[in-house]
Amino acid sequence: MTEKWVNELDEYFLERKKTKKEINARNEEQKKKTKHFLKKEVIPAFEDLKDELKRYKRDCEINMKRSRAAMVVRHNKKKIMAYEVNIFY
Repeated sequence: MTEKWVNELDEYFLERKKTKKEINARNEEQKKKTKHFLKKEVIPAFEDLKDELKRYKRDCEINMKRSRAAMVVRHNKKKIMAYEVNIFY
């Protein structure tokens, strides 16, 4: 009788370990997709907007970190607006 619960406990922790691996694999895939989206869609859109805003003598700073891309717009060194895309997973 004692062995049964020990075996069940072993099975429980083995299953948890598998689930953690699956979750980690899913998270890694999501990180890749997020980075790809930011690099291929968001940053190019910010670059286009930056080029357009230059015509109006606005300075723009674009940066990207992990799951976030941002663009800060300044006029006469004063921050006048910010655009930001955050992806939560």
